[in-house]
Amino acid sequence: MNDVHVRRQIFELRVADETLLTYGVLPVPNPLLASGGASLTLVISNGGSQIVTVVSITITLPVGTNAKNLTASAVGITTQPPAGWDVAQSGGAFTLTPQNDEAAKVGARGLAFVFASVAVNAEPGTCALAVAEDASSPAKPRQSRSTSIALAKFPPQFALSALTLTPASVAPGGSVSLMWTGSPATYVLSYDPDGNGTRSVAVGASGPFDAQRLTAPIVVFTLTVTVTVPGQDQPLVTQRQAVATVATGTLTFTALPSSVGVNGVAKLAWRATGATSCTLDPGDENIPLSGYAYVIVPRTTLFTVVATEAGTGRRIAQQQTVTVDPAIVPTATFTFVAADGLDGRDGGDSMNGTDGGNGTNAANAGLDLGPLDLRSRPGQVFRIVSGGGNGGRGGNGGDASQRPVPAGNGGNGGDGGHGATIALRFHASGVPQQIIVDNVRGSRGGAKGLGGKGKIPGHDGRPGADGVLGSIVFEEAPPQSDGA
Repeated sequence: MNDVHVRRQIFELRVADETLLTYGVLPVPNPLLASGGASLTLVISNGGSQIVTVVSITITLPVGTNAKNLTASAVGITTQPPAGWDVAQSGGAFTLTPQNDEAAKVGARGLAFVFASVAVNAEPGTCALAVAEDASSPAKPRQSRSTSIALAKFPPQFALSALTLTPASVAPGGSVSLMWTGSPATYVLSYDPDGNGTRSVAVGASGPFDAQRLTAPIVVFTLTVTVTVPGQDQPLVTQRQAVATVATGTLTFTALPSSVGVNGVAKLAWRATGATSCTLDPGDENIPLSGYAYVIVPRTTLFTVVATEAGTGRRIAQQQTVTVDPAIVPTATFTFVAADGLDGRDGGDSMNGTDGGNGTNAANAGLDLGPLDLRSRPGQVFRIVSGGGNGGRGGNGGDASQRPVPAGNGGNGGDGGHGATIALRFHASGVPQQIIVDNVRGSRGGAKGLGGKGKIPGHDGRPGADGVLGSIVFEEAPPQSDGA
C-alpha cells in the first residue's frame, strides 16, 4: 500500500476525469537522464467500482531532438504487453488492443505495459506522453478520451540516491535519521510528524537530517528535488520517499478466574508496549509495564490498569471485573491454626494478697510453612485457614485483708501467636484454581490480669501483644506429574 502511495505521488500526472482509467509511468532510471537509455512501465489502473471495457489505448511517445521530445527515434523500442493484448507501432505511437472480450474488461487488477530500449534524447527538459483511450463503462458510453503524462529528463550528470532512514520503526516521540546524496539542486524535505500538518524544511544536497518527536502512526518523508535548466520555462522536479512507522502504545489486561468465592484469589495479568508507566486500581500506584499479581477479592471489584504512552503522554486504560459469587464454596480445607496460650493462675487472698500468674504465649501457626502445592488438585475449591493461637489471660492478683499492706499484682497477658506465612504454588500458565482465603491473621494477645483489692490496691498486669498477621506468597511453577 505504501508503494502505491509513493509511486502515485512521484509519477502519476494526469488530468482528472478525462479518461475512464488512470495512467501513470514508472521510469527506470528515475529520474530519466538525457542521452541515456531507459525503460518505461505504463501502469493502467481502475480506481472505480465499475468494469471499464477497452477497445484500444494509444500511447504516443514524443519523437524529436528538442527538450519537449522524449527520444530522437522510436526505432528499436520493444514492448512487453500483458497476456491477451497486442501492440501495433506506428512511429512513436503504440496502439494497445485486447485480443478478446475478457481481456478488454479492466477491473481492480489493472494492466502494465513495458516499453524497453528507449534512447532518451540529449536535451534536458519536460516531455509529455499522450494517451488516447477508446473505452466505455456501464455509466459512460463508448467514446475517445485523452490525457497526458509529463516526464522530466534531467541533465546527464545529475545523480540522486535513495532516501533512507534509521531506524524504520520508533516508539512514540522517537526520532529517525534520514540520509541521501545528490547533485547540486534545491532540496526540500516534507513530513507530518504528529498528524497536525505537513512541515517543509529546506535541506542540502546530502543528509543526515534528524526528524524528532514523531507521534503519527505512519510518517511519510518526501524529498523534493528541483533542478533549473537554462532555456526551460519550468524547473525539473523529482522526488524520493521513505516511510517511518511509529509503534503506538498497546495494553492488554486479563483477570482469571473472572468469578470467585468470597475472599477468592484472582490472577491479574497485563502487558503494555510503547509506554513509560502503568498503574493498577485498586492496588499499586506503580506496577511494571508487564507482569502479574494475585489479589484476594472480598466483594465484586472492578480493576483498572492504566498505561501512559511514551512520547504522547496519552493514557490507555483496560478494565476487568472479578465477580464474587457466594455459591462458590470450599470443597477442601487446609487449616493452620495453633492452640491458645494458658491463662495465668489467680493470686490467693491473704493478709497481703499474692500476685497473679502470667498468661502463657500462644503457639504460632507455623511461620513460613513452605509451598503448599495445588498444581495436581484441579477442579477443587480450596479454603485456606491460618491463625496463631490467642495469648493466655494474665492471672488476677489476690485481695489483701484490711490491714494496710499491698494487695497482689495482676499477671501479664500472654502474647498472641503469629499467623502462618503460606506459599501457594500454581501452574505458571492457565487459569488459577479456586482459592478462598479465611482468617489469615495474627491472633489476640491475652487480657491483662487485674490487681487485687485492699487498702493498697495491687497493680494491673499488662495485656499481651497481638500476633502478627499471616501472609500469603503466590508462587508460579511448571506443572508436575508426581502429585502434590
